[in-house]
Amino acid sequence: DAVAADAGRGADPARKGAALVDLMNGASPARKAAILRVLPEVGGALALKAVVAETGDPDPQAQTAAVYALSQWPDFAAAGELLRIATTTASKRYRLLAVDGYVRLVGRANMTGQRKLALFQDLLARAFDDSDKKAVVAGAAAVREPEALRLLAGCLDNPALGDTAAAGLLELASEQAPQERWLSGHEAYSVLRRVQARAGDDPAEYARVGGLIAARLRQGGFEPLFDGRTLHGWKGLVADPPARAKMTPQDLAAAQATADERMRAHWKAVDGVLVFDGGGESLSTAADYGDFELLVDWKIEKGGDSGLYLRGTPQVQIWDPDANPVGSGGLYNNQRGQSAPLEKADRPVGEWNAFRIVMIGDRVSVYLNDRLVVDNVVLENYWERDKPITPTGPIELQAHGHPLHFRNIFIREIPRDTPSAGLTQGEADEGFVALFNGRDLAGWTGGGGGYAAEDGMIVVHPERGGGNLYTEREYGDFSLRFEFKLTPAANNGLGVRAPLEGDAAYVGMELQILEDGSPVYWGLKPYQYHGSIYGVVPARRGVLRPVGEWNTEEVTARGRRITVSVNGVVVVDADIDAAAAGGTIDGRDHPGLARTAGHIGFLGHGSIVAFRNIRLKELK
Repeated sequence: DAVAADAGRGADPARKGAALVDLMNGASPARKAAILRVLPEVGGALALKAVVAETGDPDPQAQTAAVYALSQWPDFAAAGELLRIATTTASKRYRLLAVDGYVRLVGRANMTGQRKLALFQDLLARAFDDSDKKAVVAGAAAVREPEALRLLAGCLDNPALGDTAAAGLLELASEQAPQERWLSGHEAYSVLRRVQARAGDDPAEYARVGGLIAARLRQGGFEPLFDGRTLHGWKGLVADPPARAKMTPQDLAAAQATADERMRAHWKAVDGVLVFDGGGESLSTAADYGDFELLVDWKIEKGGDSGLYLRGTPQVQIWDPDANPVGSGGLYNNQRGQSAPLEKADRPVGEWNAFRIVMIGDRVSVYLNDRLVVDNVVLENYWERDKPITPTGPIELQAHGHPLHFRNIFIREIPRDTPSAGLTQGEADEGFVALFNGRDLAGWTGGGGGYAAEDGMIVVHPERGGGNLYTEREYGDFSLRFEFKLTPAANNGLGVRAPLEGDAAYVGMELQILEDGSPVYWGLKPYQYHGSIYGVVPARRGVLRPVGEWNTEEVTARGRRITVSVNGVVVVDADIDAAAAGGTIDGRDHPGLARTAGHIGFLGHGSIVAFRNIRLKELK
């Protein structure tokens, strides 16, 4: 140990560890083992070469010491040899040592989290023992990236790896940095709820995980509507909205007191569940809400019927799926627009179901058990069919004469639009100009009728037509800044250096614009997520703001380098020639990468998306 400590100080890198390596020449297996044990403390190429050579020593004592030394190596230089041993050795002990060492070195390596997780995923795909794979899963939990969430979630149902994956997910969620919005998103919530379900009959563990989930939701802007113990924040339902609006304050107060008394007779908080006994009337939030994202679990009994009123308007339907083959989640009382769900996603009667409901303006999207069953559909005003839905109102749990159970009720209020700052004087002094005047589409071409200038925004209306909207001018090197707002599961793209005809993702470049937190997109390839150069360069994930809020983006194209920043975080910084060398990651030809100039455009993919404050600076 003393020699190792001395050898590591101020040694010539090319000769580092030479004295110890020389000592192994002709030494006994025991002496070799002693020397090999300390060589990781010295490091260096010479020592590494000697250790690798000894992994083939016929003496098991020296060979074991060499594999152990390799597993403890201080830098990534040993990773390739560790992977070689892990994938070729017949010894379970050597394989576990090699896998442990490889996982440790990858975790410490100076590489992106995405790259680390790709290496871990490759290990999990190999025919290793469960003990080896547990080490990989534990290593993945130390990588704080959205891809780690997905890798660990994929192991939850594995009998051998599930506990390790669950522990890793809880470790990921145990703390959240401000920029880690993805830990409060749809996918994280769904995965952590699966971890919570593993608690089974352990109330303390179930509550502990539930508290962690609630903390993550709060960091994402959610607040609980039900505290699990009382009916605080809820009230009895008084008539319907038009009837309430006609009441005097005195009459309304008297009716409310009576409704509250009836409500307390039939609605109870029991062990964290909001229980309705089947008598009485609907339950209403005490507060009114405008635009929001709502989470709620519900359970119904055989033959049951219920629903959720949004802004006091019926309703997102709940019922026994055996009695109603279309399934729950549809906007049942719509007459002009879609009323039935896109698919049946109910769990059997007696099991818990999960709603995620997003309401922005008069449009509603509904996820049932992580399946999109209502896609941005206008909720019609049931009470006054000739009028649009009211801008605010309560959320109601409908009583329909059947016992009901609700739990895990959270809401995130979505702020209504605030004015954009527009082109600032500082930007104008830098040389930026506005590409959109806020009034009409002057300076733009195409769009197929599906784009409109509205209230200072370019809004995509896929129901009016499809196509791409391009700038009339072509641009080569530039910095482009813009803001965008996504609807649930929205999909669009930004065309860069593109011609007016053809698929911009190939004949030019397409930078993804995508609400990639939606379950619709949980199976995408890394190069398909928001900000990615489609098919060519994957973007860093997890920086999008919650659906319905404005995001900022800046794209800089300077020669062969493309940089993309979203909400102030660089998600792509790539040399497109280097990225495409040897073939693109989607295996397709991308001749547009060679273009030096072209149009900039928004590439509609059938979703409602809004853009504003679009400004550009040409780079000389």
